[in-house]
Amino acid sequence: MRSNSAGVSERIAIPKESLANMRRDLLKDPKLADDPKFGQGERFWNVVQADYDAGVECVPPTVTFDGRLALDLGDVSVHLASFGHWHSAADTIVSVPEENIVRLGAVLDGDHLPVVQNPYATEPFTVAIMDNWIAVLNEVVAQADEKT
Repeated sequence: MRSNSAGVSERIAIPKESLANMRRDLLKDPKLADDPKFGQGERFWNVVQADYDAGVECVPPTVTFDGRLALDLGDVSVHLASFGHWHSAADTIVSVPEENIVRLGAVLDGDHLPVVQNPYATEPFTVAIMDNWIAVLNEVVAQADEKT
């Protein structure tokens, strides 16, 4: 997240904007109300908005890393990997190898391609961003097994 207040206010506006867009889409096509994904999206943005309404405090990180970091938590380890722009400026893959868990966030979501145009980018995206997304996805798949 950007440290300036403009970056924070832009992000805080996303849930309200997303809900407004969804409501506009629903007025255009009432059949969307029957789509489970529409309801799931609406619930997601309502939860995020409720969290923001409760108050957002931006706290600077106490631990930072460049590229990769492994945290030893005793019985499990948490691996963080950041590859740069493959969905947004702050993408981090979080994995717990002992539990066969990998968290990709919004980078890989069911049956659709990633959001390539980043609303937080200060410069336009190029094909290199999609190339980066493909390279990161290939690396994630290469590290996974059938249990992951």
